[in-house]
Amino acid sequence: MVVFTAAQSIMSTTLVSTQYGPVYTENVTDSGVYVYKGIPFAAPPVGDLRWRSPVAPTSWTNPFNASEALNHCYFAFSGPFTPPSTPSEDCLYLNVWTNALSNNGSLPVMVWVHGGGFETDSATSYRYDGKLFAEQEVVFVSFNYRLGNLGFLARPDLDVEDPDKNSGNFGLQDMIYALNWVKNNIANFGGDPNNVLAFGESAGGHALGLLMASPLVRGLFDKVIMESGTWWDSEHGSLATFDESRRRGVVWGDLFGVGSTADDLRALPVELVVKSSPWIPLTDPGFTTFAPSIDNYVIPQAPATAFAAGEQMQVPMLAGWNAREDTIFQSRALGHMTAVTFNANRDKFFTIPNENTTNTIIEGAKYYAADSPTTAESAAYLLVADLVIAQQTWEAAYLHSQTSGSLPTYVYHFTYTSAYNPIAGHSTELEFLFRTFYPEPEVDGLTYSNIPDANDYAIGEKMMTYWTNFAKTSNPNLPVSDLDLPEWPLYNGTANLLLELGNIVQAVENTEFERFRFIQSLRDNGVLPSSWRTVLVR
Repeated sequence: MVVFTAAQSIMSTTLVSTQYGPVYTENVTDSGVYVYKGIPFAAPPVGDLRWRSPVAPTSWTNPFNASEALNHCYFAFSGPFTPPSTPSEDCLYLNVWTNALSNNGSLPVMVWVHGGGFETDSATSYRYDGKLFAEQEVVFVSFNYRLGNLGFLARPDLDVEDPDKNSGNFGLQDMIYALNWVKNNIANFGGDPNNVLAFGESAGGHALGLLMASPLVRGLFDKVIMESGTWWDSEHGSLATFDESRRRGVVWGDLFGVGSTADDLRALPVELVVKSSPWIPLTDPGFTTFAPSIDNYVIPQAPATAFAAGEQMQVPMLAGWNAREDTIFQSRALGHMTAVTFNANRDKFFTIPNENTTNTIIEGAKYYAADSPTTAESAAYLLVADLVIAQQTWEAAYLHSQTSGSLPTYVYHFTYTSAYNPIAGHSTELEFLFRTFYPEPEVDGLTYSNIPDANDYAIGEKMMTYWTNFAKTSNPNLPVSDLDLPEWPLYNGTANLLLELGNIVQAVENTEFERFRFIQSLRDNGVLPSSWRTVLVR
């Protein structure tokens, strides 16, 4: 009789084949969820592979122990993010939570794209634990992608050496590679490769909006959820152009010697590369450092242009924004020490060449009005929240509802507050959705509780049920839950109804519609005014 050790037994129970080699885990939760972490989905982008498109990892034959995530991608700014892993240039790994190894590829798949301004955070973060999702009969996947200048450096010499003549969006290409891995391998973990939901928040939501407009992503996911971000617009306008991003890359390379070549830069120590273009949340990463840009490969045009023409991926969509998206972007608002100061800055901001300047200024003053220091601050924060997050999230959903035929679009507005979460700020919905309750940075002047209460858990359970329902059926209302959830209406610009995820969950009218339409009217073929690149006054 053959006697198996405990280690051999767990290996045989959790052993899964992938296209590159077998993996197993010793990480099994009390509820029976198998947790696979640190599975290689691409070769380490080091040495000559730095600033190149991802390629397949070296295959392996001995079972790979995927019990713990070891590495996350380098980032220069840590802030509140303290992933339980090591920063490394060797970071292209993904994680899977499943309780369905014997289900023969029948469960919906939810693929999470983390946020962090394309500059920070990681799939290894404590707050992105997929256990509760897997307990809802879905397979949950998360992955790392290259960040900052390692993920988004664009230069003419990098274009020339690449067979597809591209650079600048390596981090987005990592995402595409991970989604291909899911398509090819997730059935062996119990997931249905033909029922994949991609969802993300902040930079993760922006990434998915960009990928929806990319010709390289068709068929890699079947529905999408974008939380607080879609197109990487900001107070500086639309995402960087091909020429802008390359000029920035050349200037950065010249820090190490004028005329530095791609090979010279690849020879630099990774710590020096990362620290050479630091980012802090006081500035717009799309304008001050390295982030997605139009590269004529992954992103051939401004995503709003594609959405307006109905050229985006045709999949069911769910999207929304939070009541106070300004919370971590307030330093980027127009100067507003007094009402006079703000009004002058606002009028300058809305003085746009080739527009009816008088009407635009009047409209801007209507929606962002100030007559005191207090209202000046509120108006300044509202404007930056609209430009960085809220307006584009609404506009992507609005255009999708108009150009995607019979495919459903759903919109939410997260307004929930409590002692744990006294302000519904940017990304605060995540603690409730994942129910990991890893607190966001606190906002000055507010008192926070460190302990979530029953209502906090209840709103999180409702959100997860809506999200997993959407993954299963493309309808957040189905299957019917014993939580007695309010009906979430379809969104369109005529009915203009969304779901308020607040202290009362209810269908309401989108009261921000006209203000958002005003910003939309300023686009020229989907692109926000180029004058916003330099007009900002602090």
